[in-house]
Amino acid sequence: MNSEKAENIEQITTSTVDSEDIDNVADYYKFEIDNDFEKIPDGSTFEKRVAFRQKQIMGNKLQVIKAGENGKTIGTSVVILENGTMGKVIKDNEAWAAGTVIDKSKRNQGVGEKLSYEQDRIAREAGKESILTTISQDNFPSMRLRLKVGYELEGVDERSDEINYFYRKNLINNDKVEKDWIKEVESGKLKLLEKDNEKNDDEILVDPNNKELIAALLSKGYKGVNLLRPEDFTDKKIIDKNLLVFINNANQKEKQLLAGKKFNQEKAAVYNNDQAEILKIREDLKNIQ
Repeated sequence: MNSEKAENIEQITTSTVDSEDIDNVADYYKFEIDNDFEKIPDGSTFEKRVAFRQKQIMGNKLQVIKAGENGKTIGTSVVILENGTMGKVIKDNEAWAAGTVIDKSKRNQGVGEKLSYEQDRIAREAGKESILTTISQDNFPSMRLRLKVGYELEGVDERSDEINYFYRKNLINNDKVEKDWIKEVESGKLKLLEKDNEKNDDEILVDPNNKELIAALLSKGYKGVNLLRPEDFTDKKIIDKNLLVFINNANQKEKQLLAGKKFNQEKAAVYNNDQAEILKIREDLKNIQ
């Protein structure tokens, strides 16, 4: 993020919508309607929908976060805390990121990240251990946002006519593998996989539209962790479309454990050598005396 964007994001405030403040609830709901994220169902009215959402907030079935700048709402986010709310199926220890809406003129400036971290905070305070969401295979802005803030693609939604994937973020222990995936592609280490093989690399690129391949990889312990775009590369010909980075979590953790074990062994060896050297020096000093 450049310095100008960093300055702008510092000026943006976030707040949880107070259920007692009906005007605040109405402002949030109007923002969603104005940005084509919400529609008033036939037979209902704006006032009825606002009153219904207010009741949900009061009952802690969900909470709403607003992002503001100079007193104007520029983004909203909802986190679902109770199973069945908005039709979402969650366990007692799970929350659901129901949607983030950002004013078109304020996108790609860090507002989405700020709202997402507020969703995490609310979920943690409610005693949740993870937060979930679904994203369609062609909603690249949402996909990139969630992967950037620590979510992993971990499932395929088979109930939908379109391709939707489940994403989850561990709120207790987020041990996401951090790598410069662009360099991994440029160096040739990270390659596109088009069909499942008996022995795949632990880190691969996958087309988001290849649902069958993604389902096969997920069954083997892989998780989607990043989204790469052609514009991320200096040479735009390196990849010609958006691609997901998948890693084999089980193998990665095993490698990390082995690396940690090797480090401890090397550290112990250095310590033992140091102790032996110290004893030798002491013996030499005794002989001198």
